[in-house]
Amino acid sequence: MSAYPINQSMPEMSLRHTGSILSQPVALVIPVKNQARTISSRVQKAFETARAVVIVDDGSTDGTPELACRAGAFVVRREAGEAWSRALQAGIRLAAGHAPVVCVGQED
Repeated sequence: MSAYPINQSMPEMSLRHTGSILSQPVALVIPVKNQARTISSRVQKAFETARAVVIVDDGSTDGTPELACRAGAFVVRREAGEAWSRALQAGIRLAAGHAPVVCVGQED
């Protein structure tokens, strides 16, 4: 994979779509922490695009995991001392049978 400066255009490429990943249902894997105020609407919005939503919680103390679960998401909670990457991998494994898409964004 090559990176190109913003002011330099990428070379022409010939791309073929095989349909393999786009024909699979999508599962959104969303890492969160203390987002109780917005998690329900985020999960509902995610279901507009995805068949499954997996929330990977990083030790929320405000009820985020419970609200996400009530909104229909699968929830993986990171245990104290557990590596963040292990929790994220567990979330991706929950998406088995779906094309997992990890969505990382800003916290509240």
